[in-house]
Amino acid sequence: MKKPSIIINIIFAFAIAILFILQSQNKSTSHTKSEKMQSEITDDTTSQSTFPVAYIIVDSVMQNYEYYSLLEENFQRDYKREEQVIQRKAAAFEKEVGEFQQKVQNGLITTKNAETKQMKLQQKQQQLMEMQQNKSNALAQKEQTLMKELLDSVRANIKVYNKDKKFEIVLNNAFESNILYATEKLNITKDILSLMNVRYVESQK
Repeated sequence: MKKPSIIINIIFAFAIAILFILQSQNKSTSHTKSEKMQSEITDDTTSQSTFPVAYIIVDSVMQNYEYYSLLEENFQRDYKREEQVIQRKAAAFEKEVGEFQQKVQNGLITTKNAETKQMKLQQKQQQLMEMQQNKSNALAQKEQTLMKELLDSVRANIKVYNKDKKFEIVLNNAFESNILYATEKLNITKDILSLMNVRYVESQK
């Protein structure tokens, strides 16, 4: 009767040893999976922290770029000159209309001549309005050209600044843009503006 008991004890011991080995393997596998998941999370966090995006506040560049300031100064000078031309012509027209009305009231002009003069004044008024509209359109077109030149310069300097391909995209965070929030560490406005001014000064030399 003792021999079967010994055999049973050996079987139990062997079974316990197998269970212990399996449990150890499960712990090892679980630990390996945990490390792998942690590594993936870390890698994902690192990827987010180096998100290849930056932004520029073009309004700030417009106000502080030396070359654009020069272009804007010339534009404002042209605008005032054209405005003065329109004002002089408008004042002359108003004076002519006043003199005509005075002649009509004092009976110093015949009805036929009054009608002819009135038609001429209407034509002058139409011409004055068309000239004012044309000059306004021309100035608006020139202003758009200046803005396009500014943006072209910004893009060219971004390419120089980003020669190491650090950024995949650079956004415009100007007033009324679609960007509602962006962290300041992504703001490269000062760097781009500094580069633009340095290159402009060098080009003048």
